[in-house]
Amino acid sequence: MKIRLLIIMAVLIVVAAISAEIAPETVLAKYSEGQITMEDFNQGLSMRPVMEQSRYHSYEGKVNLLNELCTEEMFYQEALFLGLANDPGIQKKVTNQIKSTYYTEYLKYLKNNEIKITDEELYEYFLENLDEYPGVTFDESKMMVEKKYRPQVEKDFFEKFDVDLWQNYDITIHEDLLDSLDFNDQSTIDPIADQKYITSNDPEIEQTIADLKELYDGLPNRNKQSFLRKESRLNSIKEMTKMDLYYHESLKKGFNQNPVVLETLSLVKRYLMMRESYNRLVTNQIDVNDQTIREYYDNNLEKFSTKPFRKIQAFGFKDEKVTKKARKTVKKALKKGDTESLNAVLESSVFEFENGELDHIYKNNIIPKCGNDTLWCEKVWDVDYGKTDQEDLSDIFTSAQGYFVFFRILEDTVPVATPFDDAKVQIENEMRRDRSRELFKSADLDLRKKFDLEMFEDNLIEKLTPKEYFTNAENAQKKRRYNDAIYYYDQICEYYQNGSDDYKAMFMKGFLYSEEIKDKDKAITIFQELIDKYPQGDLSDDAQYMIDELNGKSNVLENME
Repeated sequence: MKIRLLIIMAVLIVVAAISAEIAPETVLAKYSEGQITMEDFNQGLSMRPVMEQSRYHSYEGKVNLLNELCTEEMFYQEALFLGLANDPGIQKKVTNQIKSTYYTEYLKYLKNNEIKITDEELYEYFLENLDEYPGVTFDESKMMVEKKYRPQVEKDFFEKFDVDLWQNYDITIHEDLLDSLDFNDQSTIDPIADQKYITSNDPEIEQTIADLKELYDGLPNRNKQSFLRKESRLNSIKEMTKMDLYYHESLKKGFNQNPVVLETLSLVKRYLMMRESYNRLVTNQIDVNDQTIREYYDNNLEKFSTKPFRKIQAFGFKDEKVTKKARKTVKKALKKGDTESLNAVLESSVFEFENGELDHIYKNNIIPKCGNDTLWCEKVWDVDYGKTDQEDLSDIFTSAQGYFVFFRILEDTVPVATPFDDAKVQIENEMRRDRSRELFKSADLDLRKKFDLEMFEDNLIEKLTPKEYFTNAENAQKKRRYNDAIYYYDQICEYYQNGSDDYKAMFMKGFLYSEEIKDKDKAITIFQELIDKYPQGDLSDDAQYMIDELNGKSNVLENME
């Protein structure tokens, strides 16, 4: 509508937004062993997935992120308290996880320092493939030539490099040992647990069956199935061995001092320590056994059953007296088996669906082909399972569409429970998830008390100019982030109560609640508050128009188009 555009143009002041920055040293939280600053906050934000970072732009989002960072820090502090920094098990996990970083950095090193491509080689490749570069000289196509030639050179280099590594370390994978293993049967593991399925002239490279079982146990469930297949398992073992070899070679080259490795090492160790403290406080405290699973199943049987539904035959009329007469006719017809009289009533019914039949009526307040109708749905389900009778007619009631209706139940499809054994895994997973949430929440609160955590949420507030707030609100609206826009208007109303900026912001809040969020009552409240506070304001008449329109008293908006 044109009036909407005019209102927005009158209210919004479009300028380039300049974000006020909070000083990096600003303290957002403190605890007994340290503090979290704005610099830490920004680093934490940068480590979130890029697609999720916009969730933390509003004040509410920033508070949520600060809470997340505080929780992470509390579990890390607990890990330090438990002495996990020097735990051998943690160190082993760190080493295994950091190997991929060594591998990646060593690959870069080899590509940049060991693979040399001369102009002569590029020119020779250019001559051999002239048909791919028609009408251009070597100098003109040199970059394109190298782009195609380099991958081939790198492939040849690494194939030879890998073969040489395996020979230098005298690597042998004893496949015969692997064929008899059943990773889900410990009895096939124990007799040969100490035997080496990978041998080498370097003892640190060698791996035992026990090491392999430990690796399998640590795999996510989605990866375990493929690991059980011989070919897939062998490929995984070869890749892991290759990573081990690159790891040992990179250590010889001093990569333990590589900046990327050092930064990643610190992050990996911190994460694993937090994870272990989480496991000790949460995961390891979950007690789920066959008895508790069975009790959960029995107490939530409906959850593990198919959804019941019913099929009815409905009769609807516009006049109540006609409906009462029709109901008596149907009742007699059902008793006598008078199909002709029954069909005659159906033909006079307002419902056009075949034979007046409606199927798949669930307990969801919806009547198929008729829409939402709570009363009708409740009446369909008034009768208990197994007690329905096709000759029983409901009483007469008024449907949501305004018709006088009665019906009979034709079919009753009762819920069928999933057998306990089939539902057991699902139940266990749900119980563990629910219990972990409870324990996590409790542990988080306990740790915040233990380490005297105090948050300063107000330090996250960035006070902008009115123009900057209006621009941020407008940008949020363009992205359909209406709650964020309302946050910016609220900031104007809080910080700039000057009868101009807060006045316009209040109107825009009402406008958004009315036209975008569709909260009629909230919009009316805001518009009325604006009129009461600024009765002589330029937008007071517009606010009254909006109230009248929302109350259905006026078509003024349409009339002004």
